[in-house]
Amino acid sequence: MSHFAVHFSPIYYLLLPFYMIFRRPEFLLSAQAAVCFSGIIPVLLLCRRYKYGNTVAFLIGTAFLCYPAFTCPSFYDIHENAFLTPLILWLMYFIEKRSLIGAVVSGLLLLCVKEDAGIYLVVAGIYAIFVGKTPKYLGITLAAMGAVGFALTTFFINSAGDGVMIGRFGVFLAGGQDSLIDVVLNVLQNPAILV
Repeated sequence: MSHFAVHFSPIYYLLLPFYMIFRRPEFLLSAQAAVCFSGIIPVLLLCRRYKYGNTVAFLIGTAFLCYPAFTCPSFYDIHENAFLTPLILWLMYFIEKRSLIGAVVSGLLLLCVKEDAGIYLVVAGIYAIFVGKTPKYLGITLAAMGAVGFALTTFFINSAGDGVMIGRFGVFLAGGQDSLIDVVLNVLQNPAILV
């Protein structure tokens, strides 16, 4: 079975050159932990950007590194979701820095994590449009990238793979519905479902 039959995760290819040298499960777990904990860099850069003192930055960084839902899966499992948190944090850092190139690169890498990562990019784009002094074109670019990326990766999995795993969205579906379009329509028609 190909992983691409159920998820669009080319982000794993970033680990491939190192895996070719260290072909061990322990390497994969260690690499995943390193990826997870690399999110501390944008956290600390955001702290500096907001001019937090060293004590506050230290406490925020410690809370980040000790958050159990984030750290514990690195002990026993490998999953593409480990790339989401650091990439979203880098994306938010570049949005706050108003760097189109940095945000676009982070956004492209985010789209390589999973087929539904485009949703995060759309939300970040909406944030960039409506919050702060971020140029509107940056937010529009990110939201468009997210929508197009989501559509393309979903199309890829539905046509070349086993189809999008819709079961996890069951709470947003009524009887007889079985597509992501139904999920979106149900949430738009009744936002209380999402809340």
